[in-house]
Amino acid sequence: MANTAASQNKKLASALNFVSFLLLNLTEKEREEIKQVLLFDSKVFIDSLNGKLGSRITEIARQFAYPIDFSVGKIEDQKKTTQAFVLYSQLQLHQKAGTPRTLISWEVIKPDSKRVLLNKRLFGYVQFGKSYLGLVQKYSADKLGKGCISVPTPYAQQFLKVFQEMKIPIVVKEVLEIA
Repeated sequence: MANTAASQNKKLASALNFVSFLLLNLTEKEREEIKQVLLFDSKVFIDSLNGKLGSRITEIARQFAYPIDFSVGKIEDQKKTTQAFVLYSQLQLHQKAGTPRTLISWEVIKPDSKRVLLNKRLFGYVQFGKSYLGLVQKYSADKLGKGCISVPTPYAQQFLKVFQEMKIPIVVKEVLEIA
């Protein structure tokens, strides 16, 4: 019994890694085509608004560290199944109050040149009298303290991509801001 649970956890972790990798490598427009991603037993199913993403997803899957069993299509065309894990969904819950925000925090960054580059990308800079906006100003994010920002959830991917490109470890939390 413990072996089965460990095997299921390993499948789930691998599928979540793949979905994260996939979403980071798709363009925003391509991500909008994905309605949801489900895990049926050991197969990842990508519910697409139209079936045009199959070849693009196959291309990205080839770059993934481990082989993954997946299919792309419409959920309505799939056989009925009793259980599936929802790995990703664009379904929006109706909220009475509050704005979804993503908190991103990081520790001290070494070397200093890497820290300065991150600060320029996030907060902007002025050079020779010309101002360059950072992501914080561009997307109405808030600096909460040293090494912590609050980002409107729809724009979180732009920020996460910067941290990934610079290989900076972060902690991400989803919160609901009530004004």
